[in-house]
Amino acid sequence: MIETKPFKFLSEENQKYLRIIRLQGKEYNKYISFIFYLRDIEFQELDNLDNSFLESLNQNQIAAFELNTKIIFENQLDEIINRYKLDDTKRFTLQLNPIITNELIEQMQLGREVYGYIKYFKISFSKGDNFMYFHDYYLSYLDIDELEKLQDTIQGK
Repeated sequence: MIETKPFKFLSEENQKYLRIIRLQGKEYNKYISFIFYLRDIEFQELDNLDNSFLESLNQNQIAAFELNTKIIFENQLDEIINRYKLDDTKRFTLQLNPIITNELIEQMQLGREVYGYIKYFKISFSKGDNFMYFHDYYLSYLDIDELEKLQDTIQGK
């Protein structure tokens, strides 16, 4: 007998948007895998940060958003991830960097401190898949003001 559980709302501060990116290897390296990450609740729509991440992944494979859904119930996140989860997971790193412009260089010469922000993610894949062209480290670039404002709004799952 399957046990039924009541739906329980998460508190507002714990509600998030789950983004799932589907990766496919190109013709010479076929695989399908999924990346899961969370964004703060006010980021319902995909924005420049999401698109920058996707663009960096598209350098070596075909990447597209598979799902963008609001997580408002306890256990909802795990239930969704379990539907997409494959045999194994692998960790990789995304470093969010500012786009270096002449204006930013001038600001740095005047003392502005600029940082790259490292984020960790997991990729779900099938055992035996060949990840020859999947790197463990990706670089993503964003306007410095957007980067400083948005970098805390993304977390790997």
